[in-house]
Amino acid sequence: MSASPRPTGTTLPRDMFTFICGTALPDYTIHCLAKNGRTVVFQSNFKNSLGLPDTYGPEDFTVDVRLNTLAHVYETLQSIQTLLNAIDVENANWVYVNRKPNGELQLLPCRKPFYKMVKCPLWSQSIYEHEIEISRWNDDCQANGFWDGKPVDIWYGWDKNKMRIVNRAMEAAYAVRDLDLTYEVYGHLLDSDGHVLGLVTEATWGRPVRLEDRIQVYEAIAKLQRHFCLFFSIGADCVLIAGGKVRLADLASIEYVPADDRHDFDRRAEKVHWGPLDDLFTDLELGIPRMAHYQFTVTAPLLFLPTTPSPERPITARVVVFATLWKPYSAFDDDTGGDFKHPMDINVVISQKVNTSKANFTSCLLRISDLTRGWILARTSFKNPLRQERPSIQSAHGTTTRSRPYTRKRASNRRVRNLSPASDCTSESGSTSGRFEEIF
Repeated sequence: MSASPRPTGTTLPRDMFTFICGTALPDYTIHCLAKNGRTVVFQSNFKNSLGLPDTYGPEDFTVDVRLNTLAHVYETLQSIQTLLNAIDVENANWVYVNRKPNGELQLLPCRKPFYKMVKCPLWSQSIYEHEIEISRWNDDCQANGFWDGKPVDIWYGWDKNKMRIVNRAMEAAYAVRDLDLTYEVYGHLLDSDGHVLGLVTEATWGRPVRLEDRIQVYEAIAKLQRHFCLFFSIGADCVLIAGGKVRLADLASIEYVPADDRHDFDRRAEKVHWGPLDDLFTDLELGIPRMAHYQFTVTAPLLFLPTTPSPERPITARVVVFATLWKPYSAFDDDTGGDFKHPMDINVVISQKVNTSKANFTSCLLRISDLTRGWILARTSFKNPLRQERPSIQSAHGTTTRSRPYTRKRASNRRVRNLSPASDCTSESGSTSGRFEEIF
């Protein structure tokens, strides 16, 4: 059955910069922006200790450090915005921003050949970047959009690490191309020079696995295993049912194991496949709902950057916390296995401004977590001294002892149990009921 998993007609303005993501470390910052369907990365030498010691590890990234990082990301973005008029995205995909001793900013644009990271042979048709219309950037290496009138998911490599993920997704798609276990690959995304930028696939759609799907899911995983492939995201709720078929909805989590590396394949398969599957169906037997697929829940409202800074700068580091309480999937599933028409129900939406101190920030998160037992969205806000404040359009998942964000680290990204799903996913027939970002 042909179905459109997303509403059509909404795309991003091609002639305006869109902020995708940013990160900051003591010695440099990285900001990825997009314009005209192309990404450009700004790497600055702006230094900031962020409250970290000289030698630091993961345990040193406390709440205070993360808030300092957030502040530094947006402070640097403010400086980058003043330089956007000087950037030609047609001829540069990476820009070094150096601050001289006199405070002057120096731009060093270049084009980095990330396409060389792709080792997988091209087997599908070529889709050029001008044929794609982006509707949202879903993750820092994924986007959603439209191609040839169809909604699509796009694996997009804008640095070495992201291109490695693209290559892994391409290798996986090639290895399972005849198994009918993944969404259709439409083609390879190329730039105007014919270099690989990413992979274009059918948009993710479907419903979560139910108890009655046990045999079908086990048969699908066994079929995958017979072809010496492993799927590392069963525990991350990336198994969906779409059109009556099992779909492994994360290409980068599929790995083909070559013949010279199969000495412990059965042991690995037991750990990667059958253990997580037992956990999945045990949860369903106990009535514990599964989390929704990340394509339906991880949505960052967009931040557009005009080339002339608006009066609403500077961007502050204050945080606005939103929490939502969702009904479990079981509240919408009927005994006949029919499609649920409205997979999310908002019972409460809370907005609370918090200071950047660790005590206030942590206590607020814990209060909201106890109240909702759901996901928490931490959103930065603009501060305009001349006009009334309005919430910004950049968000990220906050963390508590009850919830954590989805991270794409293969087998390690197990969802915390007993959490209600926050999803705008489609039904098995492909019907939709509103986008997650429209809540705000």
